[in-house]
Amino acid sequence: MPAALPLVTRQEIVRDFRLDETATIDNGIRALKDKHALSPGLSFTTRGTAGRLGGRVHLYSALNRDAARAARRKDFATAERLAKAAARLDASPEAKKIVIALSTIADAGGVSSAADLARLLAAPQLAAEVTGLQRKLARARRGLDAETTPAQFSGRIVALSDVAAMVELQGLPAPVPVPTVTVRAAGIGSIGSAVIASWEILAGGRTMLSVEPAIEMPDANELGEPLVDVYGTPWGKVLSGVDPDLLAVSGSPTVRIPAGIPDVE
Repeated sequence: MPAALPLVTRQEIVRDFRLDETATIDNGIRALKDKHALSPGLSFTTRGTAGRLGGRVHLYSALNRDAARAARRKDFATAERLAKAAARLDASPEAKKIVIALSTIADAGGVSSAADLARLLAAPQLAAEVTGLQRKLARARRGLDAETTPAQFSGRIVALSDVAAMVELQGLPAPVPVPTVTVRAAGIGSIGSAVIASWEILAGGRTMLSVEPAIEMPDANELGEPLVDVYGTPWGKVLSGVDPDLLAVSGSPTVRIPAGIPDVE
C-alpha cells in the first residue's frame, strides 16, 4: 500500500511555503527559520564505495510542511506551534534510527529528490521505524487540529500518455487525470508508481492538486500501519508451528450438509 513520506527534504517544505516558486530553497528555509516555522531537522553523511564519505543530507519531519502552509497564510502562531511539534518528531527514536540507517544505504550522491527518499524509506529494514514515525505524525496532526493538512489519497499510476497520467486513488470511484509533465517532474512518471495525491483549498475557493512519490509498503496501509487479519496477525504470518498441521486438508469433513438440501447448479 502506498504511504506518505514521514520525512521530507527542504524542497518539499519550500514548495508548500511559496507556491509561485519565486524563492530559492535557501531563501525559503531562511524565511521559515526567521518566522520560527521550521524545526531543526536531522542530518547525516552518506558513504560511498569503500566507506568514503559523501555529501551531507538534511531531512525534516513532514509536519514542517503543515507549518510552511500556515506561514504562507500568515498564521505565524500556528506555524510556530507546528514547528515545535515537528521538532519533537525529529527527535523521536524512530527518526534517529532512520537517519542512521540512511547513512549506510544511501549512495554517495545523497538524496536529491522526494522520489529518491521514497525509494530509500521503502527499504525492508526500515519498515518498523517508518511505520512508527508515520503513526506519531498522524497522532500529532490529530492533536494539533490546525487545518493545515490537505486531503490526501494513496494510489498508483495506471495509465500514461504524452498528455496525461491516469491515477487510481483509494476511495475514489474513478481514476483522476494528471498532466504527464507534473508526474514526471515529481520523478514518478511510470505505470505502477506509488503516489500520494493531495488537495488543498486555496484562497478564493480555488483547489490545488499535487501528486508526489509515495513509499511502497506492501504490508501496510496508507498510514503505515501493518495489515492484519481479524485476529491482529500480520498478513502471511503463521500463528505458530502447529498451524500448518491444523490447516492441512484431510479426508475428514468438518462441515456436514443436512440431507434434503438440493445442490446449486
